[in-house]
Amino acid sequence: MESTKTSTVNENERVREIVASLGKEAISAAEFAALRKSVCESPLAQKKLKDVVSEYESKKPDQRYFVAMFGLGRFGEISRKLDSSSGSSQTMNYIRAHVLYRTGRYREAADLYEKLIGKMGASTQFEAKVERLECLLHYVDREELSQVEKAIKELRKEDSDSPHPRYLDAWILERKGDFEKALDAYAQILVFHPNHTRTLFRDAFLLDLCGFDEEAIRMYERLCRHAPTFTGALMNLGTLYEDTGRWDDAKRLYASILREHPNHPWASRFFKDAQASVHEVFDEEMSAREDKLEKILRIPVTDFELSVRSRNCLHKMKIESLGDLIRKTEADLLSFKNFGETSLTEIKAILQAKGLRLGQRKEEEERRVRQETRDMLAKTGNADIYNRSIDDLNLGVRSRKVMEKLGIKTIGDLMARSESELLGLRNFGATSLKEVKIKLTEHGLKLKEM
Repeated sequence: MESTKTSTVNENERVREIVASLGKEAISAAEFAALRKSVCESPLAQKKLKDVVSEYESKKPDQRYFVAMFGLGRFGEISRKLDSSSGSSQTMNYIRAHVLYRTGRYREAADLYEKLIGKMGASTQFEAKVERLECLLHYVDREELSQVEKAIKELRKEDSDSPHPRYLDAWILERKGDFEKALDAYAQILVFHPNHTRTLFRDAFLLDLCGFDEEAIRMYERLCRHAPTFTGALMNLGTLYEDTGRWDDAKRLYASILREHPNHPWASRFFKDAQASVHEVFDEEMSAREDKLEKILRIPVTDFELSVRSRNCLHKMKIESLGDLIRKTEADLLSFKNFGETSLTEIKAILQAKGLRLGQRKEEEERRVRQETRDMLAKTGNADIYNRSIDDLNLGVRSRKVMEKLGIKTIGDLMARSESELLGLRNFGATSLKEVKIKLTEHGLKLKEM
């Protein structure tokens, strides 16, 4: 009884410290990590931060609000409310950079981290450098990886005992398509740093990509035992549960996401799918959310205030609705004549306001096609070829460069593309297409049929 009372007193004291820290001028990366961990592990801390957030229903958000939202892990909601008037303190700029990273805006995040580095304390600066390099690894071309490798080498000099540089080195191997060596490197890091969550995530992600479903599930489950549990990891684990027929487990995970993020569009959608697979009925509330999403996707782009250039470009690309728009990626839009960064920023702001993002539908379609390709190869007894490196096809220089830009690393990735998709790419013509088809035919394979 006495120990329980002491524990409660300690938790109350910690919660008071958390609430008191929300308005500090500068919060370090370590303090942010501790804040997120405390909130995940303490229902009382979660309630207190939710109370803080509710105070701002009738007033303009300030730093105290954004730090509380950060602690609750509501990065998507922060992204929609952050603007230039939200403050420019070190704390607010760190929140901006971290939220840009967590919401997939890697280029913007990397630029902001670079500006912040040098203005922070040593521990925060080291963490910012790591997160900046993670951003770069999401989008730099293969030719630019050498510059990232040099930066990792310098990072190792700052802290030779940290697992972060070794984890980034392993990610470099992953980016180069050497998946086997990358998996070995991740495994070695986890021997000495079993709780390194960054490595746990990349290892689980790569195992999933390579088709090792059961191993990926075990790594994601291991990751999810650590606080804070990131939504992306839960979503990935949920889809793996579905792929392996564990519908109840998938439904439980999606429900846990929706408790904390009730407006999460994909968790709602996937929860409904899992529910239908178990009970063969549709939950009315989930169905209503699905109907709402479909209505949003049918909204014409002409309903929004767009610049003349953006409007003309969308018209020429035959993009009529938000549903058409989320089938396009940033690269698709930027490759169109007269469509620049200003127009892109305009479009992304519209989508964010509706809880959508570029490439959303395209990613969903690619995921479905990849699974169909795996199933097809399994039936023909060629399942192992799915994960073989694209280098095994010995393509010419031009074709290889297009593969790298598309992020096509395995033969299975290539088979998930159609002729029209490849021909729509710059510098990929009929000659390159013929080469690809011949190489696939040599292995008894072919491109996706439309």
